[in-house]
Amino acid sequence: MNSTRMDIVKTSIVAMFVVLGQLETALAQTFDTVRVATYNVLNYPGSTSAARNPEFRMILRAIDPDVLIVQEMQSSSGLNEFLNQVLNFGQPGLYSAALFDDGPDSDNGLFYKSSRVSLQGQVTLSTQLRDINGYILRPAGVASDTLDFRVYSAHFKASQGFESDRLAEATIVRNHLNSLGPGHYIFGGDLNLYTSSEPAYDLLLANQADNDGRLYDIQNSPGSWHDNANFASVHTQSPRLTDLGDGGSTGGLDDRFDFLLPTYQFQSFPSWQVVAGSYTVFGNDGAHFGQSVNNGTNFAVPDSIADALHVSSDHLPVFVDIVRQVSAPPSVSLIQPNGGQSYGEGDSIQVLWNSQNYSGLVSLSLSRTGASGTYETIADLTANDGQFTWVVSGAPTNQARIKVVLSDSPAIFDVSDSDFAIFDRDLAVFTPAAGDSVSIGSILDIQWTAVNVSGNVRIELKRSPSTPGWELLSSSTPNSGYFGWIATMPASDSAIVRVVSVAAQSVGDSSGMFKIRDNSANTPPVILHNQVCDAVPGISNFFCHVQDDGDHDLPALLISADGFGSLDSVTLLPSSPEGFAVGISLDIGIYEYFLRVTDANGLSSQTDTFTFAVTEECIIELAYDDGSAESYQWSPDVGMSWAVRFSPTSFPFVLCAAEIAISAARPDSLHGEMVVAVLDINGIGGLPGDTIGVRTTGTLPNFPDGLGHQGLTWGRYALTGLEFEPIVVNSDFYLAVSQARCAFGLDTSSTVHSRSFLWDSCENMWLQEGAGHGNTRTGNRMIRATGYSLLPPDLVIRASGNDIVLHWSHTGASEYRIFKSFSPLIPLDQPVATTGDSTWTDVGVLQSHTTAFYVVTSALP
Repeated sequence: MNSTRMDIVKTSIVAMFVVLGQLETALAQTFDTVRVATYNVLNYPGSTSAARNPEFRMILRAIDPDVLIVQEMQSSSGLNEFLNQVLNFGQPGLYSAALFDDGPDSDNGLFYKSSRVSLQGQVTLSTQLRDINGYILRPAGVASDTLDFRVYSAHFKASQGFESDRLAEATIVRNHLNSLGPGHYIFGGDLNLYTSSEPAYDLLLANQADNDGRLYDIQNSPGSWHDNANFASVHTQSPRLTDLGDGGSTGGLDDRFDFLLPTYQFQSFPSWQVVAGSYTVFGNDGAHFGQSVNNGTNFAVPDSIADALHVSSDHLPVFVDIVRQVSAPPSVSLIQPNGGQSYGEGDSIQVLWNSQNYSGLVSLSLSRTGASGTYETIADLTANDGQFTWVVSGAPTNQARIKVVLSDSPAIFDVSDSDFAIFDRDLAVFTPAAGDSVSIGSILDIQWTAVNVSGNVRIELKRSPSTPGWELLSSSTPNSGYFGWIATMPASDSAIVRVVSVAAQSVGDSSGMFKIRDNSANTPPVILHNQVCDAVPGISNFFCHVQDDGDHDLPALLISADGFGSLDSVTLLPSSPEGFAVGISLDIGIYEYFLRVTDANGLSSQTDTFTFAVTEECIIELAYDDGSAESYQWSPDVGMSWAVRFSPTSFPFVLCAAEIAISAARPDSLHGEMVVAVLDINGIGGLPGDTIGVRTTGTLPNFPDGLGHQGLTWGRYALTGLEFEPIVVNSDFYLAVSQARCAFGLDTSSTVHSRSFLWDSCENMWLQEGAGHGNTRTGNRMIRATGYSLLPPDLVIRASGNDIVLHWSHTGASEYRIFKSFSPLIPLDQPVATTGDSTWTDVGVLQSHTTAFYVVTSALP
């Protein structure tokens, strides 16, 4: 039964949404639809109600009216029986009934769903034959009378020849409706009209001076309806040819007697309106003119319904849907960011939303851990204008969500449909470094690195920390990592420059404090040089900057390999406006050197004497970075060291050197010395522990020209060889580095993060990088180790005639020692041979022996 009902009402529901869909979207409203039906129930209950009740139930559950007016209701008990045995049968309490008005002849009745409408009052219009009953209805849950509508039920005088009686009844109706003023009124019932030219019909639809009660015919089918096949689709009587003994009319469908006529108020929004296409003569398929409604196939209803219409009454029910606009509850919808976006720190983005039926303030918040995470306030009680400019800040995440909340209704909110990303931006100024100086009229190299910072940058200067505001050097310059500024007056001992992203103005960095010098009075030249670090055999480069208030000679490199027993002097050539460089070929050894320059007035300056080593390169390199530095971090003067844990693949392992990635931006800053320590893993929980060995040397790697470069370079710091005691490890170890004012490379793109640690002297402990401490960074410190295995791998021993041939894999050692014994009980404590190759032949040994035991080791430096 339920599926039958759904099939029947589907057409009118679809029609409603076709008509209202565009309007509903435009108004952002919802709609309340009420179905009003009229049905002449044929002398109910009479003597046949028990048999007809199941048929009525089938019909009315299919129609599912919200409001039903009936005619030919004979008694109050009949009204109650129809309510309980038809409408509420199996679904108690669904319908209620208006008070029964027992007038002359047969009477009317009203039934309604109390969940949909409430009855506000009743009115009776008396006529010469029968009463006409009116009912005032209001949508359920509505307190105001502005949405009230009225439904009237009438049963006009029947038969041709009584047109004047029907006109008199229609006159009472029209005058009454006019007297009410404008309103939503539906006049319906069994009107017994035979033609549209009948005076009663004409009066009801007539254009008068007072048109408050003027009705219109939804079907708009003027003509002579009686016994006219042209109007087969509008006929409502009779659905039967056979006399069923219940007093009903016969003759088949050939008259239009049943109507629902609304006032013109139903033709405009807001409030009530007739849903176009919903007016239905239930069971009339237009193909049963002069026939019973169940004759053959009925294309409007299923056979079971057609049969029920045939036996239940001599009229077909008529229904129409009316609809009213209903204000929707407040709602809000987040438009942007709604998931999938990626924003960088400092970006200014528009948070966009739509709200409906709400004029108060809104609040915006951000979660960095998904939709169910903890939200931090972005904007509290901001205007509900649909947009807010948010400057992205805070920790990076791939699980960001924005929430917009109606402040007056905090339970109403919307959240980004899916996660979006927030990524770090980093801009770090490396030069000028703290303690640097520039002469007025000279070029100051301003250099920086930028990670995830696109677009131009702004360069600013502050000549003293106490000076208010910043002096603009460039409002917008390419983000190339370099800007040259010709220093101007006045001089300063505490100047700072700042580089700021133009697009993301919260992203920027300031330099160390430097000096702007006035060299108007002649002073000795200043030679700036950083001690070079260790190298491998080949070309080693030396460089410096010279600052002077006048002309000066070319600077000279003075270098010795024998403690200044002999001395070589090499002239440095210009490589930049104040820079000088030279490259010389050096072999393995320990070297001491210094640089000297003399100005035109004979005033000289020279550097301290420095020492560095040139040692052999080892072939095994232990590395846990991917070779790219996404960021750099300056080390302070004291108090911090960085360490990386190394795990050789074989032991014992001989350490040759440490390789450390540093910024190539400023080769002539006062970096100080590099301290490299080899640490045991015997600290708490495997953290760095006891010191195995320490190497202190210069910082700067082997630049070819002495110029600053964007990006990184690798410095080498020898740990074994020459006068250095060999360092051999038998387990994992750490390389730790510390140095004053050096920019160390940080690899954030590597998948290895757990090997880097920071020593914080304030905390007096080692901290794992990326663990959330303010001084640590996410990523891997770019520190590498080189060395070789003490025991060469892949040793192969084979006989060749009377010889025994040994072959092994090269470890990078300079030479190998071969130990031999003819018994496993004799210690192998003295080598029988050494070689620089990875093979050795024991000639003729099998002439006198059948068994020999061999051990090959890498020789320590």
